[in-house]
Amino acid sequence: MKKIILICLAFLTLTSGSETQHSKKKNNKAKTELKTNFSGIITYYGKVTRIPDRSKTYAKLHDFEAQFELYMNSEYTRRIEDYKNLGLSITITEGIKHDYYMQTVFSKDGNFVAEATPQEIIDYQLTPKYRKTNSLKMRKVGGKKRIKGFVCRKVISDIVTEDNIRIQLVAWYAPELYIEGFQIPYFPKLQGIPLVYDTYNGEHVVTYQATDIKKKELHNGYFGKPTMVESINYTDFLLKIQEIGNKKPEFDF
Repeated sequence: MKKIILICLAFLTLTSGSETQHSKKKNNKAKTELKTNFSGIITYYGKVTRIPDRSKTYAKLHDFEAQFELYMNSEYTRRIEDYKNLGLSITITEGIKHDYYMQTVFSKDGNFVAEATPQEIIDYQLTPKYRKTNSLKMRKVGGKKRIKGFVCRKVISDIVTEDNIRIQLVAWYAPELYIEGFQIPYFPKLQGIPLVYDTYNGEHVVTYQATDIKKKELHNGYFGKPTMVESINYTDFLLKIQEIGNKKPEFDF
């Protein structure tokens, strides 16, 4: 009888161990699926929602309203802004795992492609990695919100700018939409892509909200330079923009 009991206990132990291993594999698989790099297109709508105290801008809350598309894969992001009423299209391409910044402008005044040198990326603070503030601290807070079918979590960044302006920015990000190494300004090492977020451009806060999300495989060739347009460095690009009476684009992502 004891022998039978021992055999049954051994069987239960093996079964339990097998189920535990199966459960671990299942959890690991879920984690792997969660961390799969997103590839696709997200469309955002943005508008000015706040003007910080002591900001020197003359903008009013209704002065800015725009839509842009963000193309993403594991290596690059490309933001496309079309201002059809102005005959203007602006494209900003950034590297995710390496320092890279390219901006193109197609307009009635001419077509320009700027590839920033590594030093220009630092000097002009062109990417989130080099964006400077006197103080920057990101903290997670409680709460969940469903946005476009994705469960999003909330984070807050408390900032003191180089002009000593205090500001608080908020992002609702989807952990399911993830790209390793992807960053946006003022939200360091965010573990997911924000579907609603505030960004500060040095003068006022613009709030962007995702209006459409499409998962799609995008190969690296899509993020290359446009053909038939000569590229210049970013400093020369700014000089050319000044020559035709335009300002440097101020709504950086």
